[in-house]
Amino acid sequence: MPPLAQESGLASLQALFSSDPLSKERVLKRMEILLSKASRKGLAMTTLVQRGLAELMDHGDSTQRSEVVSSMRDSAVHIMHTRDGARIACGCLRHGDAKDRKAILKAMKGFVARAAQNPHGSLMLCTALGVVDDTVLLSKALLSELQSELGSLALDAHGCLPLLQILVPRSNRYFTPEQLAVIGKVDNSTSKKMPEQRQAELLRHLLPALCKLCEAEAASLACSPHGSAVLFETICAADADSDGRGGSQGRLLNALAAAATTKESRGDTNHALLTHPIAARLLKRLAQKHSAFAASLHARARGKLLDWIKKGAAWVVLALLESSATASQVWIVSILCVHVSVAFACDHRPSEMPIPNSFAGEGGATASFIQHPQVRDARLQEFAAIPQRISLISIGLFFAMVHLPLFGLESTGCYWHEGGVVLRSSRQQRACLACRRGLQVLRVFGHDHFISCVGP
Repeated sequence: MPPLAQESGLASLQALFSSDPLSKERVLKRMEILLSKASRKGLAMTTLVQRGLAELMDHGDSTQRSEVVSSMRDSAVHIMHTRDGARIACGCLRHGDAKDRKAILKAMKGFVARAAQNPHGSLMLCTALGVVDDTVLLSKALLSELQSELGSLALDAHGCLPLLQILVPRSNRYFTPEQLAVIGKVDNSTSKKMPEQRQAELLRHLLPALCKLCEAEAASLACSPHGSAVLFETICAADADSDGRGGSQGRLLNALAAAATTKESRGDTNHALLTHPIAARLLKRLAQKHSAFAASLHARARGKLLDWIKKGAAWVVLALLESSATASQVWIVSILCVHVSVAFACDHRPSEMPIPNSFAGEGGATASFIQHPQVRDARLQEFAAIPQRISLISIGLFFAMVHLPLFGLESTGCYWHEGGVVLRSSRQQRACLACRRGLQVLRVFGHDHFISCVGP
């Protein structure tokens, strides 16, 4: 910071204009004269000149902005890789007329893919996709080059941003406040087309190629934090027929469900999508949003849900439990999770908790909860060598607290017990006669079942 600025405490033009509003016109006029001379002499590549032009673009009036646009439109492609250069380039696109925008887009020919993978250049592309009304020009100048590199762009931290700008414009889920500030708001005086109409026309050009990529590379995209975002938004934007099983959306969902249980080696790991930390989050979101996908995913994981839960897919199974299409088939597995969690709460070692024979298949007999402390101890001996996982306990406890009432199960509080037998007080008091502590009881379809002592 210059010494004068340190002494005055003014670190920016905004601070100067706030403290002395009358100086704004004088300062900006002088900046316009000096920076115009500097840009004509080829000094626009220097950091100092770029910072001044960016500030002039932000604080100047329409006439001063037009002057900056006319002098910088041919140089915007050469400075967009810097922070202030991107601010200038985005300002030229926002405030320039159709002729200025066409000149800028023509100058970007051959540099679009490289710009998309640059942290600042990608924001310039996002601005162009959000303000240019001529979508035919955008399709020829930008989308044609983006389509040839879709696979690498979708997996890139910055390359995915132009794709997401088309799928979900200016979404704060994917754009930071700083990035949205650089992209800026649409200038209604130069952009006449409605944002929804512009997005629909751009999707008409790009969506078929995106759907083809996502269907062919569903597994690799799902395991990438950036690719999974593109995959999710592409599925949401794709067409679906009335029952959600046909059309491009149905094909994408089926391709992802088919890859969900297939193990693929990536680097030094060997994960199925259900247990991959990033892909599992995507599967959970899709299962919550699309009941058809939940049914398709359950059909491929049927008979092995307990194994997937213990491998780390508990939240995906919980999403299947919450879905109306699969809840009735999945709830018996969740009851078993509660059963094993009870054993864990009773101070039994994790290595002594295998699955009882009655739970060998998830479509088997209805769960039989432990109704007596002595019976509980005997039943726990049937659990032999299946390792207990934290994810199994987590889904079991979460299911017990939240989801059991959906299936006729409810928590009834604490009952009395004496000599190891659960008794009900005539006054419905809840205390333990033997140890003066409470006993948690679960009611399953009208029958009370002992869980554990939960008193203080």
